[in-house]
Amino acid sequence: MPHRTGTRRPGWINRALSLLLAAVLLIGAVPGLTMPASAHWADEYLNQLVDWGFMRADQIGNPDEPINRAQFVAIINRAYGYTEMGEIPFTDVSFDDWFYDEFIRQRHEPSFSGEFDAIMGAYETFNRNREFDGSPAMRFWAVSNAVDIYNVLFKGLHLVHDAERMAASGKQHRYYKDRRLAIHLMQPTEAFRQMKAKTALAQLTKGTEYYDMAFNNDFAYNDFSLIKYQPLTGYRPYAALDDAYIYCKKGEERYYVCYAKCKCERFNSKLRQDVMSFQRNYGVRLVSPFRDGRIYFESYELKELIIGVIL
Repeated sequence: MPHRTGTRRPGWINRALSLLLAAVLLIGAVPGLTMPASAHWADEYLNQLVDWGFMRADQIGNPDEPINRAQFVAIINRAYGYTEMGEIPFTDVSFDDWFYDEFIRQRHEPSFSGEFDAIMGAYETFNRNREFDGSPAMRFWAVSNAVDIYNVLFKGLHLVHDAERMAASGKQHRYYKDRRLAIHLMQPTEAFRQMKAKTALAQLTKGTEYYDMAFNNDFAYNDFSLIKYQPLTGYRPYAALDDAYIYCKKGEERYYVCYAKCKCERFNSKLRQDVMSFQRNYGVRLVSPFRDGRIYFESYELKELIIGVIL
């Protein structure tokens, strides 16, 4: 992906700053929050984006004009350094647009270390001491064409398992009053579904995972196979990675991963040395059972955690 030449800040700074920008665009309007009165107060920030290679000078235009979602994602993709093309799910993007071929993040491209903390830190940066001063907290709205419930925010907020159960049951809303948090799985009306089903894209992609994701609003790219609850009778403790406790069937090379705690060697997925030790001493023995369907998981969250390390 082309970048402007010149001095570049370290990658982690670029990524953190991109998250600050993301937070600004994801945080809803707040009563009492006013912007500087000058016509082009953002010039300094926009020029900095150009210097870092996130935008070109001829792409800025009028600073007072709103930025659309595709332009925003293009800037963020450049900040992250993503270079591979992924599927383009937005039907309102023209082939001639400057952001057409560079704004879709690959589905399985890993997030960088500390991404969740950076997002939360960005929110706090903008929220500052509002609540200490008696003002309402800034609202954080994360809206996405989500194709994976195992994402940075859901993992960081420990919501993956709840999102999995929502997807399985068809439940559209879940509220956490004590956490001032809500998850909404937005569904189109039946009339709108019928209209979408007649579009050229719907007819072209019918029968594919893309169709299920884009038109049925399913998490089509999440593989829920091998998710199964089973009793631990006949199983012995094997090892643990974070909250994923692994049990081995006595006398058989079968495994079960669940939340039930046990006394065993436990590793931390955030520590590189721990991950390497887990892979070397335990993970290597789980690869064949996984590929042969001889390992089950209590939840999708646990499955993604384990296979993300062993494969």
